[in-house]
Amino acid sequence: MKTVFKLELFSNKNTYGNKHTKEHTIYIFRKQKVVNFKITKGEKIGMESLKKKSIICFVLGLAMFLSFASLGIFTSKVYAATTIDRIDIASETTSVQAGVLPAFTATTTTEHASIEAYGGNTIWVRWPSGAGSWHGFGDDTEAAFNDGITHYGMRLRVGLDSGYQFSEDTKIYFNDVDVTSSGHTSKSITSWGGYVYIDLGLATGENPTTHTVTFDTDGGTSISNRTIVDGCTTNKPNNPTKTGYIFGGWYTDNTYTTEFNFSNAITADTTIYAKWNSASILNEIRITSETTSVQAGVLPAFTATTTTEHASIEAYGGNTIWVRWPSGAGSWHGFGDDTEAAFNDGITHYGMRLRVGLDSGYQFSEDTKIYFNDVDVTSSGHTSMSLTSWGGYVYIDLGLATGRRVTVTTYDELKEAVNGHNDNITDTSITEVKLGADIAIP
Repeated sequence: MKTVFKLELFSNKNTYGNKHTKEHTIYIFRKQKVVNFKITKGEKIGMESLKKKSIICFVLGLAMFLSFASLGIFTSKVYAATTIDRIDIASETTSVQAGVLPAFTATTTTEHASIEAYGGNTIWVRWPSGAGSWHGFGDDTEAAFNDGITHYGMRLRVGLDSGYQFSEDTKIYFNDVDVTSSGHTSKSITSWGGYVYIDLGLATGENPTTHTVTFDTDGGTSISNRTIVDGCTTNKPNNPTKTGYIFGGWYTDNTYTTEFNFSNAITADTTIYAKWNSASILNEIRITSETTSVQAGVLPAFTATTTTEHASIEAYGGNTIWVRWPSGAGSWHGFGDDTEAAFNDGITHYGMRLRVGLDSGYQFSEDTKIYFNDVDVTSSGHTSMSLTSWGGYVYIDLGLATGRRVTVTTYDELKEAVNGHNDNITDTSITEVKLGADIAIP
């Protein structure tokens, strides 16, 4: 086992404000450039990663890291983690027979490691010819076919005890045989351990009889055909949508007399028919909010309401959120693990995404107009709507961020810019700053 460094960074109330965040950046300087060394809370960093940043950068970054701590900005810990040199997997399933794939079990004898079988973490996977990666089975039957090209294998979620970590050099043993370089056997490393993929090779034996299940949506959103092994069932798909209609269920024929039973076995090629009921179309949706523009800096909480009858804005579960439209992106995006902050870069649009639910029997259409504070914004910027069976998501484009811009050419200027204007800025508001670039100051 190898020793690597693990860094942890904790946010305290500091001169940047009191917003607690999950991710912080150490600014490392080399040859007059800023290198962003992002460290997530609890993240383990191996020696190869440190080498890529260079030991010099690491030492400089660590010095700055500790200097921040001395100012009371961060509390830091640096301690050793241990790399697992090999992971040993054992299973009685060692090959693949054509047909429906059976349940399997796998164990590990590696100390400090465990196979976590809950929630579909131990599953069959396949590597189709030319796919380039392992894939699940989706809505197809979990079955193997002797086609001479598709590989089949098991995907295992392997958790590690605190303080332990896989590396790119960790070897994979299967039933006491080193299979690290065997076929498509591989691993993907995570903060908690990783996924291990054991390639069991091509399927052998006689192929099973299969049937095609087709979903006739009668002009609604399309649903892909499925390949189902004889005697197996197919899952109920998500409800399709159709402008002007409400989905009324799945039926065995287009007279809609008998509902399709998804628990029945498929024994022949089968077509399943979508039934539609006429809907009442809402010609407009009216949104009101006191938030009408975007200031550069950390984005504040906002509220939005609708006065449209039979419609409601559903604010639970993060359905009312800030979004951004980067230049060239082609669509709205959330912030992921980045701070929800706006930057005055002259190109990125910011807006609000609202989940709008409709009463039963009502529906939006492609022609539904969007009003924001009594102004028709249907064609304004990137304002748009995505339709669903229950209503839709409405995106209100609030435009570019505004605020004073400061060009940062030295680290001292960077500190001065932040410390002098700290009302809405946290350390993570400037994670993308490079020397020579400019940032917006509210």
